[in-house]
Amino acid sequence: MNEDCTLKIADFGQWNQHSSWACHCVLTQWHQAPECILSPSQPNAASDLWSTGTIYMEMLKRERLFPGTSPGQILCCIAHRVGFDIERYVSHLPAQEKNAIEDMVRTLELPEAPTATLRDWIPNAPEAGLDLAKKLLDTVPSVPVSARDALAHPYIRNLRDPAGETTAVMPSPLTSFKHIDLPLRALKDRVYAECARRHPEIIARDLEWLWARGFCS
Repeated sequence: MNEDCTLKIADFGQWNQHSSWACHCVLTQWHQAPECILSPSQPNAASDLWSTGTIYMEMLKRERLFPGTSPGQILCCIAHRVGFDIERYVSHLPAQEKNAIEDMVRTLELPEAPTATLRDWIPNAPEAGLDLAKKLLDTVPSVPVSARDALAHPYIRNLRDPAGETTAVMPSPLTSFKHIDLPLRALKDRVYAECARRHPEIIARDLEWLWARGFCS
């Protein structure tokens, strides 16, 4: 978070885990979408929007929205707070994986409907902000909210920066740094070079450091 309260959220390396159920050390597990908890191979743009919704609600309440020490406990919290529809998350999976996930979820005995709404959790939340959070955290959406739709929501549309809202033409092919055969220093240099290509103003800021590293002559 910058001094002007600009907040940027990023997560690197999380999907190096082979299984969310086997590896409980993921620090961002409280913000994982249900599909990511159930099947780590499913993360997508909708998963990121879910995470954004959880973070927004936690900023209002200053508490964990879906607290838990295990994926199963977090799924229980999700079911109690916003509901949970297992069919939505497993309908497209192979039969073997689908059956395994359904059997696991059945042991959790999740409620059929939320027992406490987001409004119950934060009674004084702004109505428009709560509406946006509900769209981001909708576990059974008829039309999933997109990043473009979320940015156009009345609650935040006056904060938009159209010049900075670009859509990637294709997914990034870089899925893991583990597959790059480079020394750590060389990898860091490449990341910095890419940042400088997109934001050349940082070169003036870091000129002394660049001279010391031999990048300037």
